[in-house]
Amino acid sequence: MRAQGRLVTLDVIRGVAVMGIFSVNIVGMAMIDAAYMLAMALGYAALLILWARRPGWLRDRVAATGRAAFSNYLFSSIAGALIFFGGGLALYGSLDRFHVWLIVPIVWLAMLAWSEPWLDRFAYGPFEWLWRSLARWKIQPFRKRLPPTSLAAEA
Repeated sequence: MRAQGRLVTLDVIRGVAVMGIFSVNIVGMAMIDAAYMLAMALGYAALLILWARRPGWLRDRVAATGRAAFSNYLFSSIAGALIFFGGGLALYGSLDRFHVWLIVPIVWLAMLAWSEPWLDRFAYGPFEWLWRSLARWKIQPFRKRLPPTSLAAEA
């Protein structure tokens, strides 16, 4: 159980990284010394690890986002391209920074909304599956394996 908790913690950390929660406005960061920045980073990491150990629906959603990190990364890139460039809505340059930042939580919510239900049914995210299949030169199982039936357990 302890090893599984560590894996969930790593999935949560990857999910947070994919969603970009710790993106920082770097204006004025040059004036802060490296020791302070390191201490802050370690503090954030410690808080994240403590949070990831507590069970809850949000932790489970963020962990699922981490398990499908490659798919979520590509999804957010494709969504951004469709929103901002010519093949989609072509909003690049027509929105101010405030309105662009309103799009970010929508993309995060989409990642949180789809990752857990997808991984409840399938072993990997779609691009994780494709990547594993290409890397191993063999089609990998896509659906989750069903647990043994109660009849097999009784025998």
